[in-house]
Amino acid sequence: MDFSFLKRFKNLEIKKSYVVLVVIIALIIRFWGESTVTMLQREVPIIDTTEISQEEIERYIQTKQQYFDDGISIDPSIIVSRDLESYLDKDVHEWFLLRGWRPKRFFYVEERIKEIVDYIHNRNEKILEANELEEQATISARTENQRRFKAGLTVAQLRKQANNIKYNINREIRHAGITEDEDNMVTRHLSTIETLLER
Repeated sequence: MDFSFLKRFKNLEIKKSYVVLVVIIALIIRFWGESTVTMLQREVPIIDTTEISQEEIERYIQTKQQYFDDGISIDPSIIVSRDLESYLDKDVHEWFLLRGWRPKRFFYVEERIKEIVDYIHNRNEKILEANELEEQATISARTENQRRFKAGLTVAQLRKQANNIKYNINREIRHAGITEDEDNMVTRHLSTIETLLER
């Protein structure tokens, strides 16, 4: 067997520039098929909790404003898709990732905020209804005392209805799985959120 080839290979000197060139080529080959979306996804954590945090609500408000300012447009059928991130345009996907959002989480937060806003509006309507019933009870009480006239609901019934409404006001929102913190955070930013959701 001739080992002369191995001896020549052993004595072969490789220039440093060749080593650097090989390393650069290896890196290019390594990242050639990897898109910027894939690289950016490593930086943005996957969040899958149902509850949304104050930081997410505040970032949502900021990002949604930029969304409108940058003229981002996504077909609603893509947003409701189970595999949203696969169908999303690459540039739009990158846009979200650069702002620290997985698109799926951003739209989940948006839907949760909409749900909370609906419950807040419902609660506010019930508060108005309870206040009106209490006002009617007060007026009826004066009328009853003055004329002993009972028309429609009695004062006690009006007050009972008002108290029942007030007692159950937060029950619906809690049964929907919305926490008091989420409720308070969305309420704190309600006017800004409503403006963004109306656009």
